[in-house]
Amino acid sequence: MGQLRNVAWSNVAALQHCLLHQSFGSAMILAEVSSHSAARSGACGLVPVLKGKTLRSLLMAAALGCVVSAPAIAQSADTSGIKAGVVVGYDKTEIGYAGETGNKDGFVYGATVGYDADLGATVIGVEAEISGSTTKEEVGDVFDEGDRLRLASGRDLYIGARLGARLAPSALFYVKGGYTNAAAELSFDSVEESVLPSFSESDRLDGFRIGGGVEFEVAGNGFARVEYRYSNYGEYRYEGFETGLTASRHQVVLTSGFLF
Repeated sequence: MGQLRNVAWSNVAALQHCLLHQSFGSAMILAEVSSHSAARSGACGLVPVLKGKTLRSLLMAAALGCVVSAPAIAQSADTSGIKAGVVVGYDKTEIGYAGETGNKDGFVYGATVGYDADLGATVIGVEAEISGSTTKEEVGDVFDEGDRLRLASGRDLYIGARLGARLAPSALFYVKGGYTNAAAELSFDSVEESVLPSFSESDRLDGFRIGGGVEFEVAGNGFARVEYRYSNYGEYRYEGFETGLTASRHQVVLTSGFLF
């Protein structure tokens, strides 16, 4: 009999500890039960034994408190901090002239770093990115048989902001926008150096970028993003002269990184 009382008392102590972390109503139940138990313990110091109905009430209250508090704990995780990751994906560069548009596909790669401020249901942040691309165009026999003209995408710098909303417990849906600066590398291999010499030039294109995507939380402090973005560099000017050329690009990228 004494062993049964000890087990019952251990259960009550554990329930009391759990209930102390629940709502005010649960705490009042604990106080009432403790007072009732103490009155029944007697002067001989016997361990109080609770009846089945009271014990069931405590168990139900504790279980309800744990169920109610669990989602609150999950939602209160703060994801504010520095985020850094690597970027890989698909790149499609478009060049337009006189109403005609040509495009070339390639592979984009890079790195990103930024800071997010978690406001609960929404997240605001700033980010910077540097990327490169394998996208290039090469044509031959432009002026003479055997010559080569190449146009390649260089490094691309981006800085901007993003705004996100948590529409699922571990998924952040966001939009973004900012400034981008891309390098374009143009080279020409001539076969008649005395008439038209070979050259290699690099220029910078200023523009804007907009996009959106979904970011998922990964085990630990990891994150993964799926993102589409569009960059527009406007009309290309060479040494102040209008060329009539326009440049833009579409990209679909995956980002994987960590929160620090």
